[in-house]
Order: sequence, then C-alpha cells, then structure tokens
Amino acid sequence: MLSDGIHKTKDYKIAAIYGSPRRSGNTDELLNKFLEGLNSCKYFNAESGLKLSIEKIMVSGLNISSCRECRSCSDDGACKR
Repeated sequence: MLSDGIHKTKDYKIAAIYGSPRRSGNTDELLNKFLEGLNSCKYFNAESGLKLSIEKIMVSGLNISSCRECRSCSDDGACKR
C-alpha cells in the first residue's frame, strides 16, 4: 500500500457520462480536460503499478427506449425490440 492509502494492485475504471446533445461544446471540452487531468495523474503510471481505464459514454449517441414488457429477453437475455 502506498503512503497515501492507495493499493498498488488496483485497477481503476472511470465511466465519464456525457449527457449533452451538443458535441464539441463547452461541456464536452470541460469533460475532456477533466479526463486529460485524470490521465496525467501522478498515481497512475508504470512506476506505481496502478492502472486507470476511462470510458467516455455519449448518451446522445445511444439508442435508449423504455421496456415494452414483451418478455422476449427471458428466452436468451437479449432485447428484441
């Protein structure tokens, strides 16, 4: 364990959820700068043994709809909408 309480063998996963429909706007730029800061953090480098993986999720690009309660997912676990 490092002196500041971080375990050396942990892998850290970050899900950055971007909800604005406007890509490349101010919110997108702010999120990108935040993620750049995380990537350059001194704790996550080859010397520390800590691994950081980041996934940026763009909500406007997802096909999200409500469940129709058709129960077809109970056959194989996949939604058939």
